[in-house]
Amino acid sequence: MPPVKLSAILEHLDTQNHETHLYLDKQTSEVFVLTDEDIRAAEDDDLDDYPAWQHESIEQAKAVQADEDANEKGEGGRFLSLPSSFDIHEWDIMRQFADKLENEAQSETLRRVLHGRGAFRHFKDRLHKLNLADAWYKFRDDRYRQIALDWCTENNIEVDPTV
Repeated sequence: MPPVKLSAILEHLDTQNHETHLYLDKQTSEVFVLTDEDIRAAEDDDLDDYPAWQHESIEQAKAVQADEDANEKGEGGRFLSLPSSFDIHEWDIMRQFADKLENEAQSETLRRVLHGRGAFRHFKDRLHKLNLADAWYKFRDDRYRQIALDWCTENNIEVDPTV
């Protein structure tokens, strides 16, 4: 398997949501996204019910499902699921950022907005008011990078960190 571009993993980790699933094709080192809709459509035998632009994703979803079925029989293993938005714990990353701040007043302000409704929005609004947005995004990027590298290590994936 050729090395996987770390930038491809990071790009996809950063843009996923609860309706998307990220996979690595170990044969091609390609990282790709499947939506819940793609996965549901893969169970349908008639691609004509779906627009042409969606056919490739549906075929990928079918290949992933077939690979998962083969894995249950001790075969397969072509596709690996990348960390999901549920695995990444963005709230914990925000808390870690707030905890590491040397300015205790700023730290306390950010920790306080992390509780209750709208925590993500309040946190980001407060970051801008405190002029900490650049520091936050660097911290967050570093955490995502480490999550991606740890995942690659756990799955014996060689990484090309230069791209």
